[in-house]
Amino acid sequence: MYVRIKRKKQTYFLHCENTDTIKSLKEKITAINNTPYENIQFHNSMDHEQVFQDETTLQQGNIGNDAIIVMVYRDGDSWEPIQIDEPEQ
Repeated sequence: MYVRIKRKKQTYFLHCENTDTIKSLKEKITAINNTPYENIQFHNSMDHEQVFQDETTLQQGNIGNDAIIVMVYRDGDSWEPIQIDEPEQ
């Protein structure tokens, strides 16, 4: 399966298994963009208040094939606001 990780104008397509954890997805993002996984937070794309915890598996988080996960970065002592920019037409 694969998931889409979105932040601002960026979209990352990651191949994964339903037994993968949120932490393992963050580590894949770290390998791509060098942002420490501790400075990455994932949110449910349908309910931005839901933050996925590192130990949660994709199956436990009800994250299926072709799911969208929203990503934010740590901004000092807090997290940046969620922002997903729509592609320009």
